[in-house]
Amino acid sequence: MVRVFDAGVASPHLFWVQVKGVARLPSGTSPDVLSLRVDNDHAVSWSRMEQPVMLALFAQETGGVHWGFWHEADRRPARGRSSRSVVVSVPRSQLLDEQGLVRIAERVEAFYRRVADLTQVANMVAEHLRPHVPFLDVQRGIMLIRKHDGTTQLILFGPNLR
Repeated sequence: MVRVFDAGVASPHLFWVQVKGVARLPSGTSPDVLSLRVDNDHAVSWSRMEQPVMLALFAQETGGVHWGFWHEADRRPARGRSSRSVVVSVPRSQLLDEQGLVRIAERVEAFYRRVADLTQVANMVAEHLRPHVPFLDVQRGIMLIRKHDGTTQLILFGPNLR
């Protein structure tokens, strides 16, 4: 886990890093993209993380590290014998260098701004719904609704359903 610092001051923003290493750069769907095969179990785990997950691909061939964030990455199911995996695209242009570190910090900050905006909206909706629902937990994404016929319905929502 990595904490973002700004001018030597720690921010509350954290992100995970998943590092993969290869001897040679894998080819992608275009010269601008690297394709990385990820196990379905990892894909599900990263999708459920509350913090962003950065994929870092070290290529021994070039000595460079290419990176991308899981929540922003293009993903598609893998074909063939590895049907229990996902192919993720990482831009070749995103190198872990001084400029890359600045871009990573900016992306993490933008992620947390979006989360704060969505949390604010969720809390406003929750305050409106609270008098009408027997149970509502916005943080865990659980809502219990009492229907007109007297029965109840459980509704699950949020990032844990991806």
